[in-house]
Amino acid sequence: MRELKTLVFLCVGLLCGLYATTAEGSVDLALQIARVSANEGSFVYRSTTALVWQVVRENGGNTKTKRASFLARHSPRVNGTKACLRGNCFWSPFLSRSGAKPITLDLNDIYWSQKVQPVWLRTLADADRFVAENSTKEDPCPIKPRTWGGPLDREGALARGLYPIGCLGSDGCTRDSCNDGFTTYEGCMKEGVWRCETASTRLSLR
Repeated sequence: MRELKTLVFLCVGLLCGLYATTAEGSVDLALQIARVSANEGSFVYRSTTALVWQVVRENGGNTKTKRASFLARHSPRVNGTKACLRGNCFWSPFLSRSGAKPITLDLNDIYWSQKVQPVWLRTLADADRFVAENSTKEDPCPIKPRTWGGPLDREGALARGLYPIGCLGSDGCTRDSCNDGFTTYEGCMKEGVWRCETASTRLSLR
């Protein structure tokens, strides 16, 4: 069954990826952002969507096509260019504008329609608003984030030379519970002032 799900994911996901990177008018960037945000935890912490959007907007170029291409490279398991072996990426690529339950999500239909679907549609509405307005008003990071990651990603990020910024949303996020933005040492140190999370300073001096 897992092999079948993986095959379905690759076939449908690759088609979705091709669709998302064709002509500028056909790119549904907001849907891509919403899917990635859901995969990363926006159903629990709404500010995840704003963080994903900020990373895409500040690193992905100035058109929807370029930003969609950046996001496809950045989150390949959600966008169908890399096989999903476990986790949320089994269902997040199949989230749609219709609000239908993803075909790969083993969840009671009533629970989906009453509890999960409204949160998904809220995530999608947030992404739609950010893209339509090219919004910066809800950016959670005070400086440019290169990527995002959760508490379990911190050690690996530090090993790659990336440092947590301290991008906390207004929805109860803490450094131990949800995603943060990460950037380089140079991004953190501006004019001799460390602008990232204070707890990272001692790890950054080298």
